Amino acid sequence: MKRSKLLFCIMSVVTLFACQSEKVVQKQPDYVTPVLTDTTSVVYYSQTNSIVNGQPFIPLGIYAVGVKDMPTVKDFGFNLVQSYQFFGMPDEEKKEYLDEAFRNGLMVFAGLNGAHKLAENTEKIKETVNTFKNHPALYAWYLADEPSIKSVDPNEFQALYDWIKQTDPDHPVINSNWELGNFKNACDADMRQLYQGVPYRLSPGLENYLAKENQNTKTWVAILNSYDSGWEGPGVTSPSLNPTSAFDKLAEKGVKKGDLEWKKEEERWQPLLDHLDNPEAAGLHTSASFPNTPEAVRGAFYWAFAHGSNGVYYWLYSDPKGTLNLRWGWYTLFFQPRLCAALKSTLAELKDLSIYLVNPYKDYTAFKDEKNPNMFVWSKLVDGKRIIIVLNETGEPVESELSLAPLGLLSEQLKVYREDERCVLLENGILKDSFKKDEAHVYFVEQENENVQK
Repeated sequence: MKRSKLLFCIMSVVTLFACQSEKVVQKQPDYVTPVLTDTTSVVYYSQTNSIVNGQPFIPLGIYAVGVKDMPTVKDFGFNLVQSYQFFGMPDEEKKEYLDEAFRNGLMVFAGLNGAHKLAENTEKIKETVNTFKNHPALYAWYLADEPSIKSVDPNEFQALYDWIKQTDPDHPVINSNWELGNFKNACDADMRQLYQGVPYRLSPGLENYLAKENQNTKTWVAILNSYDSGWEGPGVTSPSLNPTSAFDKLAEKGVKKGDLEWKKEEERWQPLLDHLDNPEAAGLHTSASFPNTPEAVRGAFYWAFAHGSNGVYYWLYSDPKGTLNLRWGWYTLFFQPRLCAALKSTLAELKDLSIYLVNPYKDYTAFKDEKNPNMFVWSKLVDGKRIIIVLNETGEPVESELSLAPLGLLSEQLKVYREDERCVLLENGILKDSFKKDEAHVYFVEQENENVQK
């Protein structure tokens, strides 16, 4: 064996041993678990700063959570909960919801139903804010879900927002807007519904939103989807059809539960009910927007942070041990144990990496690869350790070669997070690695100098 080859083999063994023996991430502060006190919570939120009771905080919210669901949701790794029934609850039930969240170490984005019958509900909204503004589990007021000028006067809506901010300056007001131009002055953050599901489908929607609707002037946070919006297979011919919309169409025609046509529709979906954990066994195929692999589940969360979302909200929760209500329910990843495991593992990673991911739009570097613009890189330097997230947004498996020269990296050794037995050696700043469809890799490298192209 030639001396050069022998030296290379020795160095490779030494490098591999180093990758195996040294953990990528040491014990770090936890910016996912909220610091709760017995007094009023104080929350500050923007694109570049997120704080709860004086400590940095990453909001990881989920919709449609009942009191009985809170321990399970907490166990998954979420830290914020919402209930669509909150505004309609009597005050004692509202208090119990907030109290139970507090007992589970959760916070609440409390719905005020401002998108419907605003004139009729204004006084009740004000009473709710006055009654619960000092609750220690309150994170934000969810003033409106999809307000529209068809039903809400923007001036009246903004007047209510102004009243809330004056009455309760300690909590942000958030809306999910489809008409941001009409209501941008009536919220502190726009919760953008990015329901394309997987990384390669998410980026075009976000780019269009930022360029045409938001133009980078309003704090925004991503709502990702856990549900499927369409199926195809035996008896189901439209890939845009789901049980809820199918029964909606029947209801619009005046068909009622128990009618023959309604029963036939129930029979059509029975195979799905029989195979909730594995629809493919019934010949049913999910749509392209459903995060149907562990890589897609994980990749979507990393995608949100890498593209600037200061936290993530998930629509929506389903009881993993429950069944699907064909009329009102949505099929979600919670029905599939392998996807539940991927979600739980991903949220644990976000907790582990929270010191790097909190405020991802601050002091960061992000770019697309010149040769393959569907490979996206996000990076930040924290206390001499650089995190690098590389996202495969091509929609296909990739053997990638991309330049990390914009990060000032040339011949360093990158350690792969959660793969401590593996490391990657850069050659002239070129990263060579394999990516499954929708996969994200997280790398670390020691780097003291901030020689980075912004």
